[in-house]
Amino acid sequence: MKTNDVFGIWSPLAIIRANNDRIHYKNLFYVIQSKCFKIQVENYWSFGTQPNIGMGTLEHLFIPYSTHDLEQKTIAQFLDAKVSELDRTINLVYEQIDKLKQAKQALISEVVTGKIDLRDWEIIVKEVEQ
Repeated sequence: MKTNDVFGIWSPLAIIRANNDRIHYKNLFYVIQSKCFKIQVENYWSFGTQPNIGMGTLEHLFIPYSTHDLEQKTIAQFLDAKVSELDRTINLVYEQIDKLKQAKQALISEVVTGKIDLRDWEIIVKEVEQ
């Protein structure tokens, strides 16, 4: 992917580009995010003040890919759809968590201001437990 964006490079940074004659850029993107790839990186990095991996090591990491262009595009489209589906689910969960937090705050506020008598709740809880 080409960009005209201005950006700075700190010395221990590498830019990884897909060779379009061999691998679709989306497949490379998903491989690099995979647990298998991350384990490879962790097995080769060196420690100083922070984990570091040399350029010579990067070029020897295994990147699995199909040699069939159509298969690569199909895999990328499948993964794009799944990631999109998961993102929607995650967003719904966060919305539900937010609603529960708001309901909790409202309930606490009503108890503190005396709008709800907790003794009434004891009766309800006992009935539910039975």
